[in-house]
Amino acid sequence: AIFNGVFLPGEALPEDQLTKALGASRTPVREALMRLKHEGLIQISPRKGARVAELSAEEADNLLEAREIYETAFFDRAVTAVNRDEFKQLRDAFKEAEGNLTAVTDDPELYEQTCTEYLKIDYDFHRLLVSAANNRFWLESYDQLLDKMRVYSFHLMLKQAPVFNQSRKEHSSILDSILSEDYSEAKWLLRQHIRNFKDQFIVDIPFS
Repeated sequence: AIFNGVFLPGEALPEDQLTKALGASRTPVREALMRLKHEGLIQISPRKGARVAELSAEEADNLLEAREIYETAFFDRAVTAVNRDEFKQLRDAFKEAEGNLTAVTDDPELYEQTCTEYLKIDYDFHRLLVSAANNRFWLESYDQLLDKMRVYSFHLMLKQAPVFNQSRKEHSSILDSILSEDYSEAKWLLRQHIRNFKDQFIVDIPFS
């Protein structure tokens, strides 16, 4: 629910409302909240209770700087380890998701659902570039970083559709370069893609 935009960064997560919505008792809800706190996705204070975690502008800047390093450090190793068909499937999935987004722009509810589907492909693509490097410790810390990004990405996609239109074009260019085995060009495009997103992310997200 946090990743899909049901709860905004900074929004309260009252236990009674969560237990009712989930049809669960307080114990598993509290256990889930403690796990989310441990993962840095929510904050819990004695008087205010639980709320979705917020980033400061400095934290966001550091987060995206780290993301660039994670995704480019072992890029050459990763892209040569992945079967070409997997990258082709991702390119096709992106194109299909783009068409779906265009088809539902006039329906806010369907557009939000389709954004969620598109972002899933987006995360799969970027995570693949790290997981294929075959370093478990690198991937574990990257997953924590990616989760923090996901708290904000859905809201930014809804707020800044032109930014994500550009982002979709950049994904296609990166994948085209990978499939043509121009890895130096693909890495440069990936770095620019992350920096472009960073510039817009810092400007448009209301940080704590």
